[in-house]
Amino acid sequence: MPEMVAVQILPDRVQLARAQQAGDTVRLVELVSQPLQGTDGLEEAMALVRQRGVENVGLALLVNWQDYSLRDLWMPFTNVSQIRSTLKFELEDDLDAAAADLLVPSQVIEQRPDASHVLAWPISRRRMHELLDPWEQRGFSPEYMPPDIIGHVGLLQTQATDLAEKPVVTVTGDDKTVDVAMIHKGVLWARRRMVSFAWATEAAGRPLQEFRRMVLAVPGFPPPEAIVSFGGEAADTLAAAAAQDIGCLHRRIAPPAVEGAGHLLSWPLVAGAALLMARGGPRPLTFRIEEFEPRETAQAISLLSVWAVALLGICFLVGGVFCLIRASDYHRRLAEVYQAADTFWTTHRAEGRRPDDMAYFAPQLKQQIDKLQTQIEQAKANVDVTDLLAQFAQQATKTPEGIDVEYQRMTVNASAISLRGKANTYEAATQLRALLDESPLFDCETRKVQADPRDNNRAEFDFLITPAEKK
Repeated sequence: MPEMVAVQILPDRVQLARAQQAGDTVRLVELVSQPLQGTDGLEEAMALVRQRGVENVGLALLVNWQDYSLRDLWMPFTNVSQIRSTLKFELEDDLDAAAADLLVPSQVIEQRPDASHVLAWPISRRRMHELLDPWEQRGFSPEYMPPDIIGHVGLLQTQATDLAEKPVVTVTGDDKTVDVAMIHKGVLWARRRMVSFAWATEAAGRPLQEFRRMVLAVPGFPPPEAIVSFGGEAADTLAAAAAQDIGCLHRRIAPPAVEGAGHLLSWPLVAGAALLMARGGPRPLTFRIEEFEPRETAQAISLLSVWAVALLGICFLVGGVFCLIRASDYHRRLAEVYQAADTFWTTHRAEGRRPDDMAYFAPQLKQQIDKLQTQIEQAKANVDVTDLLAQFAQQATKTPEGIDVEYQRMTVNASAISLRGKANTYEAATQLRALLDESPLFDCETRKVQADPRDNNRAEFDFLITPAEKK
């Protein structure tokens, strides 16, 4: 048995309506409305849904009138895609949001050869996700997100079936507001919500003027055959006054015979939404459908999926051919290696002897030995000059009288000592060279001995001292 559960979170209470369909009959089987115990209506609504054991399938979460807008307009074209795109770009200024951020479910009320009469219920995607995300994070996924105004259509089609195909004005309300809708053949033509009016007279005063203005603003709507009110003093008062003013029937629909409905003023919208959903009719006002299945997006995704599958197939085909070519090349090389090995061992077996394995490694071993020998020779050449420096110091202290030496630079490395300086005379520099050469521990090579061009009484010298060659 098809069943639909509608949930509505109001500022001061949480409401739940359960409707079932049995054959051609749709009836309301449960209506719950409980005041908020705290400030978090969302948590209390989820707790109410859990208590009733509601599954995700068939769960409708009503979007209240403060969260969406309503636009009734004529457009000079009939193409559906053009209507949708125009709606978004015209409404982005009104709602202070980018067109890409808007959800605009709509229905064509009336169409002429060159024009369309459209009613739209825009809401921002950001606000829609703010409503959806807390439910989905807790394991719920509302199947439908209808605006509360859809309740008028459901009430008319299930509670006043004889008027369902006729032009009718429906009126619902509570102690603070009145909601008026114009419906013809199950299609909502217009809607107006009147807030915080005084109901001091039977004629309803200013609300009646607003009602007249609404009827005049929809010239294509046929003369209403009845005005139907669904409970509440304010709604009944305005409906009676409007029916008398227009000259049509006023019908008051009493609350359904279900526990919890008799004393409520705000029951119609949540009950009507559940009844319409359970009836299984078209749901043109559902935000959830608009969000996940917009027509242009579905077509674009379908086309993109075809191209994506085609490109993926081409990639797999090209990759498979490439892998096959590379694999055949590797198989050929591997076969050549196996064949060479088989030929090698077959040849040596034919000679009747086992090959000498060391013969194959001899060149590599010789190369390593030569490399080590070179490293040893280099190590021998890198002599520690510590002893050489000690002997040089000892020999330099034996400088005889008359030789005045000024050492300007000494460079020491692993194999030699470079010594530069000045002597008081050229002969003194020559005597120093002979003195250093007398040591049996090192050899002294003269790289330069010359008179100082700036001072003829002194001589410059440059000696290279190296370890003496062993004999």
